[in-house]
Amino acid sequence: MGSPLKNDWESISQPFELHYWKVKGIKDYSDEEFFKKWWKDIFDWVGEIKGEVLDIGSGVRPPLKRGYVIEPLGLEYKKIAKPEWWSDIKLYSQPAENFIPELENKIDFILCWNSIDHGYDWIKVVDNIWKYLRNGGIVALATDCKIERLGDHPILGVSKEQFLEIIMERFNIIKRSDDFAERDIAILLKK
Repeated sequence: MGSPLKNDWESISQPFELHYWKVKGIKDYSDEEFFKKWWKDIFDWVGEIKGEVLDIGSGVRPPLKRGYVIEPLGLEYKKIAKPEWWSDIKLYSQPAENFIPELENKIDFILCWNSIDHGYDWIKVVDNIWKYLRNGGIVALATDCKIERLGDHPILGVSKEQFLEIIMERFNIIKRSDDFAERDIAILLKK
């Protein structure tokens, strides 16, 4: 038997996410101009991306277009997505809380954009991110910091200050923007 947060995540949050992407997200992300515009500001903010890449919580269309993706609904998304969206992706269709040994110390850049607050144990995800990164690796992480659940949407469950305190125990923050690209906080981190 899982934790109450994991049970809610499995029975409420994941079906909500899948429904969202089937109804609204797939339409938006099928529009090339929307997709490019949405990610342009983010990738301009991130800068050049080199080496082995990992996207945690990509949604229906991985924006990095190559590398590895950890997306618990990935197999379901591939059923509704255009095949080319996933053609150069190695998918791990599992929760980001579950560690993947073959990725340990292998990744140069991790994108975790609007996903860490969609899981059931964000600290475990942060620990896994740290393990996946090579020394000197970069993480682009953006999230909303909410204390209380908003309908079917999971929560981070901590304030921005508490979130940053835990992040700074593991990483160096090299860039920070508050209220950026529809997220409460966006940070660029280095291991």
